[in-house]
Amino acid sequence: MELDMSSIAAHLSPGRRTVVETLYAKKARSPLAAFLLCFFVGPVGLHHAYLRQWGRIWGHLPLPAIALAFAGLGLGHILTTSVALIGFLIAMGGAIVWSLSELRTVDGAADTWNAALAQRLVDQADSGQLDARIPAVTRPATADTSVVPVAAAAIPFVAPALPPVAPEPVAPEPVAPEPVAPE
Repeated sequence: MELDMSSIAAHLSPGRRTVVETLYAKKARSPLAAFLLCFFVGPVGLHHAYLRQWGRIWGHLPLPAIALAFAGLGLGHILTTSVALIGFLIAMGGAIVWSLSELRTVDGAADTWNAALAQRLVDQADSGQLDARIPAVTRPATADTSVVPVAAAAIPFVAPALPPVAPEPVAPEPVAPEPVAPE
């Protein structure tokens, strides 16, 4: 299910709506990515990490850990091979069945995450917490636009240094001979 952000953020100003839609596009979780993570690495619970469900990931981790412990004990000849294999298959089989059962609900979990994200962003925009992210072009003008910020007024203007220019040689003007007076 794709959320319609234009209807959720319709009551916001254009600048706030743009910020909310941009942040939503960056932070939203893809249901397809969550599904693929659940399918390929579901027994470890990485799809829950992708959806920021930290409590649920701790439920997944013990089963693969137990399976690896059985495999290690079998390879170290502490347990017989058959006991280690049966323990590994039971633990890993349980983890696989659990992740396969979550395949039908993981896209709904991504949609729930995205809906909560959208609501949180709209609430932050309503309270003004996202105003610093509004581009200056769409930010409403202040009452007094003639005020120059102090930091900008305190910076002296320094003209850039230009390379020295050699004066062009000036040819001397021809001097006309002075008329000689008859004596």
